[in-house]
Amino acid sequence: MNQFQSTPKTVDILQQLADKGYVSEQQYEQLASGKNGRLRSLIDSGLVPERAFADAVSVAYQIAQIAGDQLPISAVEGCLELSAFLVEHEALPISLSGGVLSLAVCDPSDDFILQVLRSKLKCQV
Repeated sequence: MNQFQSTPKTVDILQQLADKGYVSEQQYEQLASGKNGRLRSLIDSGLVPERAFADAVSVAYQIAQIAGDQLPISAVEGCLELSAFLVEHEALPISLSGGVLSLAVCDPSDDFILQVLRSKLKCQV
């Protein structure tokens, strides 16, 4: 299991959630310090609705959210043998084009997923 580390984007996500009243000051401090688990725990515990979390992540990382009709119909080349890893880490390859893998993830602050995929697929993520 990888070690959670707080990043400026993690802090931005937490600040957005705190500003909207989803995260208390104590929860903010614990998660921002990296001492109390992953951001995903906010959804798992029911503290933050998935939509609010997705909105905050989208703003912090300046990435678009995808709709159900944008999901791939078939497996992205090279990713099928990584399916157990992808399910465990809540990651979904969207496309692989020009040596760049587009990926949907629940927690973009989890750099471990990106490192493994770069190494295994020999592409940018």
